[in-house]
Amino acid sequence: MYIVSIVHISTQTACTQCSSGKYLGTQGNDAERDCQECPVNSGNNNAGSTDIASCRCNPGSFGVDGGSSCTLCPKGTYQSRSGSTACDKCVSGKYLDTLGNDAENNCLTCPSDSGNNREASTTEADCKCKAGAFGVNGGPTCNPCLQGTYQPARGQTNCATCSSGKYLDTVGNDEEQDCKACPANSGNNIAGSALETSCKCNRWAFGAHGGPACALCPQGRYQVNSGQSACTECLSGKYLDSIGNDEERDCKACPINSGNNVAGSALETSCKCNRGAFGVNGGPACALCLQGEYQTAVGQSVCAQCLSGKYLDTTGNDEEQDCKACPANSGNNIAGSALETSCKCNRGAFGAHGGPACALCPQGGYQANSGQSTCNKCLSGKYLDGIGNDEERDCKACPINSGNNVAGSALETSCKCNRGAFGVNGGPACALCLQGTYQANTEQTECTKCLSGKYLDTTGNDEEHDCEACPANSGNNIAGITTLTSCQCDPGSTGLDGKDCVPCIAGSVVKFISRLV
Repeated sequence: MYIVSIVHISTQTACTQCSSGKYLGTQGNDAERDCQECPVNSGNNNAGSTDIASCRCNPGSFGVDGGSSCTLCPKGTYQSRSGSTACDKCVSGKYLDTLGNDAENNCLTCPSDSGNNREASTTEADCKCKAGAFGVNGGPTCNPCLQGTYQPARGQTNCATCSSGKYLDTVGNDEEQDCKACPANSGNNIAGSALETSCKCNRWAFGAHGGPACALCPQGRYQVNSGQSACTECLSGKYLDSIGNDEERDCKACPINSGNNVAGSALETSCKCNRGAFGVNGGPACALCLQGEYQTAVGQSVCAQCLSGKYLDTTGNDEEQDCKACPANSGNNIAGSALETSCKCNRGAFGAHGGPACALCPQGGYQANSGQSTCNKCLSGKYLDGIGNDEERDCKACPINSGNNVAGSALETSCKCNRGAFGVNGGPACALCLQGTYQANTEQTECTKCLSGKYLDTTGNDEEHDCEACPANSGNNIAGITTLTSCQCDPGSTGLDGKDCVPCIAGSVVKFISRLV
């Protein structure tokens, strides 16, 4: 066997540099493996480094003087430069859960809606929900606060609700002041309302669809419920002179003795005096009509007076028929009389104190004046067969040739034949005593004849001595003779009958005497 030796004869004319990341501090090295690796986590960028001191900490690591004893950047940090003595921290809002990171963009951003408040966070668990968000355990998985809610703190498991009367129509809000107040005159009763349409008109307000655009109830109206499109009118008889009222009792009653006929009245001046009342300008300051007065219309400044002959003893009357007629047979002459005692007995009537309790004058009496307690009697010679007479001339004279001796006679039958007259039953139909007769008494049915020897040539005589004696030397033999000529000359006398009878002269006689038989 033959051994062949191959001799390698170097033909190099220069040495090869150790590559970057290595160094070689000795001379005469003949192999690449003689080059020493820089310590862990360090290196250099220059080929042919001769000293370990050339080894600098790699990006992603750090060490004392930036070269020796290099350590990987801990979690939460990074270093993009070589030869650093420290690592840079991931900023707040990020974290880094691995070692030896060499770029800022290796820092991981906290999940959506979460963050942290410290640098160099090492775990996602450090990420807590931001203000305006919430999540299980406060993070790291978070969601923005919903409409109607907000959260001012980090790391919360829920969001706070906007108080009633507010709403919030965006998400992720982090301030209570983000909650928006409902528009003027509207509100809601539910905390956490999301939309403006949840705002309904308050009590005391109204608006289309009940809100959210609302106005205060105007004068004359109120609203006790929320969310209404109209306000309720105050009833007639009331008014409301302010706006924004929420109770029926806010409606003010018209002043006493006044009212109005229109629902929803705004002003007190709408209140007019009621029937039965009066006041300046017809209201609203009104008083009841006084006694003796009434008012049938509203809004009057005066009351009407009851007519004369009537009275009204109460106040606040509203009908003419409320006026009371004076009692029977009484009246008054003054309109607007208040009391029954103003009623005095009428002419033709009488009563205690002159009224008001009055009766008609009875037969035989009359009264020409009002307010009298007695009636006047018809004078004797008269009678009055009716009642309630008010004139003296109402008394009737007894029929001709009759009369009576008693004042206040009621019936014609009280009239008896006068002296000098006669009639059936002694009156009242009477005739004068005829010639030749007389009657000295009243109430006689016949007259008395003048005695014989007398005569009476007139009628209606009432005394026996009215009978005339026949002239001297004459006479008659018959009672009730009516003429002088019936007187004949006596025996022994001569002359014309009824006069001038003289005795016969001596030596003569009357041969014949004829007397009336």
